[in-house]
Amino acid sequence: ESDASCVQLGLDGEFTGKIPVNATASDIKAALQNLDRVGYVDVDVEVYDDGTIAEQRWAITFLQNLNKVSLLEVVEYETSSTVARVREGTTSNLRGDFTLTLGSSTTSALSVYANKTQVFRALSSLGVYNLANVKRYDNFNNSIMFLIEFDDTEGDVPTLVVNGRNLAGTHHRAEVTTFQDGSKIGGFFKVTTYDEASGTNLVSRALAYNIPASEFETELVEMQPEFLGVSVSREDGDEIGTYIWSITFDHNVGNTALLGILSVGISGDGSSINSYTVQDGLRPSIQRISTTASSPLDGYFTLSLDGYTTDPIMFDADVSALKAIVEAMPSVGEVDVSREYTGSIDDRLWEVPSWNKTRESVHLINNYPFLLHELNTYDW
Repeated sequence: ESDASCVQLGLDGEFTGKIPVNATASDIKAALQNLDRVGYVDVDVEVYDDGTIAEQRWAITFLQNLNKVSLLEVVEYETSSTVARVREGTTSNLRGDFTLTLGSSTTSALSVYANKTQVFRALSSLGVYNLANVKRYDNFNNSIMFLIEFDDTEGDVPTLVVNGRNLAGTHHRAEVTTFQDGSKIGGFFKVTTYDEASGTNLVSRALAYNIPASEFETELVEMQPEFLGVSVSREDGDEIGTYIWSITFDHNVGNTALLGILSVGISGDGSSINSYTVQDGLRPSIQRISTTASSPLDGYFTLSLDGYTTDPIMFDADVSALKAIVEAMPSVGEVDVSREYTGSIDDRLWEVPSWNKTRESVHLINNYPFLLHELNTYDW
């Protein structure tokens, strides 16, 4: 780009790019308003030519920076220029101090020259709400803006109140605008499950939004005793104050239905709570082994599964012995075993015959003990 017949305009040490001397009013306006401390301006361009002198005259009116503005500086390229002040602004800079009130607590006086750290400390010293950050933005005529961000854990806080009675300046005002409302998760929820035995839906008691894992376990068993043995873990969610509970049911529960959620008690903007299945449960296979006999049983038996056969099992094997033998088969895995004795037969008491008018029981007298039979049979 040629440097011929161009100028750069500057204010308070900041300069525009090169502006041709024959630039339009809109080009000059755009270049000036791109400087930080100029603000909005109005530009008038006049071409003056009296036959002897030919000039481009630019009249620049500062519409936003109404105080006494420094004279524009000019860097010249293949041209000459002068700058003259037509009229000074009539405003005065903002000055004085102000206070901020949060809830029922008020800061000490803060100067308009207070930096972001001083405002942060003043609000933090109130001990009401935790802050995350404070930023300060300078504007024209010493006007300022503070952007105050509270910690996420505080949720929605009361709106600050600014007292600007000790401020001075042309048409000054002080106000607080909420840029974004805070939000915090709270309240309670309930869980539900369908009970096949009664054909009804069971509902838990109200559970706090942050209920610990151990308490969640207790409440689940309280709602449905068949959930005994349930395991619950809790981890933090992506957002502060949110949680994820992982619920693992005991193997004996099998493939239980997905827990339902009643979330009407949960508070917080955009809050929701839901449940989903991570892995379906499995219902264990239960098999019964029974022995019967008409005389006392003795000896042993074997069991087979998927082509494998156990070692001999004694007729009266206890729980631990049968469990060990069955689990020794390669295709079985872990099993639970219980045992019930079924071998006692009592023939000492006969039913009352119809001809016995007194309805008294008839007992055998001779060889009485021999009517008790122990057949040594079991159900596993």
